[in-house]
Amino acid sequence: MNERPQPPPTIVEAQQQHAAALKRRERRHATIVVVVGLLLVGAAALAIGRSNTVTMPPGGDGDAAVVPARRPKKRVLQPVLGAAAHHSSDHLPPKVDTAARRLWILPFEMPKGSEPRWLRGALPLLLRSKLDALATLVVDEQHASRSRDVARAAREAARAGVDIVIGGTARVAAGQLRIEAQIVHSHKPTVRKVVKVASAASARRRAVDELARRLASTLQVKIDTPPARRALALWPAGKPALLQLLGRAESALLGAGEPASTAKAAKLYRQLIGADRNLAEAHYGLARALGAARASTV
Repeated sequence: MNERPQPPPTIVEAQQQHAAALKRRERRHATIVVVVGLLLVGAAALAIGRSNTVTMPPGGDGDAAVVPARRPKKRVLQPVLGAAAHHSSDHLPPKVDTAARRLWILPFEMPKGSEPRWLRGALPLLLRSKLDALATLVVDEQHASRSRDVARAAREAARAGVDIVIGGTARVAAGQLRIEAQIVHSHKPTVRKVVKVASAASARRRAVDELARRLASTLQVKIDTPPARRALALWPAGKPALLQLLGRAESALLGAGEPASTAKAAKLYRQLIGADRNLAEAHYGLARALGAARASTV
């Protein structure tokens, strides 16, 4: 029997068939996108895995050993501590006490013509060398006042941030050496502490040592720090010529405003270093003379 031809779809049926065909095509496109994405992810993972492994040369059994590669270390930036962190300890000052007090040592009053030349030149320098060797005291020589008036120098010290001013008198009479030192705090210039030392003129070095010890004791500082170089008090007793040379050098340095006087002081200090290279006072005086020479040329 002959089948009857099916009637053409209506408009509604045609629209439904077309919508179903569009949905099938969209599902196929979505499946293709997912498959391609998975393939790309797998290829990327395989490439990363190969980059993190190192193939070693074949061993005794002929097989290649695959060893995981180490990850590079992260570079950590360290903080910069400043220029002082790059210097060695040799360039650091020997004093590390942050509570150290600054002080000035003024020229001592001495009657002209009556005192030995060594007393005028060597006494302030010896005191500076002995007190500056202590960790809790800093002798400020560069900005020290040249005034012999202790009260006036104390006012200048207060403006300069210096805590203590030391001045006084010294004289030799009838074979006796008498030294009177005054300690003045810059914030209380009217309050003074007096330290007196008297001894035979022949025992001058012992007198200076005793004066330094009493000054340090009054300032509540214990002298227990040895100096870096040999001090003048450790000289043998048979070197009066070098002692006189030290006095001449200090006297020349007191007139450091003149270039000729500064050059003379530096020359004398070099002679002292040539005679005793470990003498602390000579090295300290030469540094002061060279500093005064540089200051005069500015």
